[in-house]
Amino acid sequence: MHRRLDVQGNEHQPLADLLRPLVGQDEGAAPAVDLGDVRPTIPLNAPGDREPTGHAALLAWSWVTLAAAITSTMVSFVISQMAIDRQLDLATQYYLHKKDEALTANNKPAEWTVRLNWCAGLAFGIGVALTVWFAVLSIPTR
Repeated sequence: MHRRLDVQGNEHQPLADLLRPLVGQDEGAAPAVDLGDVRPTIPLNAPGDREPTGHAALLAWSWVTLAAAITSTMVSFVISQMAIDRQLDLATQYYLHKKDEALTANNKPAEWTVRLNWCAGLAFGIGVALTVWFAVLSIPTR
């Protein structure tokens, strides 16, 4: 036997209203997210204002470091393909052409791929740390 659950309400009500807590609920609860509100959650003031800017420089530097991480990762993809091609060439020289010096030859693109990966990891970590720092400092105090 199946029972049907009847729910009263407006089916066209925005999702934001469903996430907003009812008035009079626990005042210690975290504020609800209003998906219908297009204003920024953390207001940033114009450069000429005398009030704090909400630590916008931290946010800007986090974007810069995260962009550097993405760029470094993308460049490492291209360089790593060059490293693979170089290694295949060295393997061909060593195994098919019997050139012993190919066994110990340097693979510069492989070395650069490792460097770029380290740079990407560091930039990503710094970017996340700056973003968290920005978020913590931007929480309004009572």
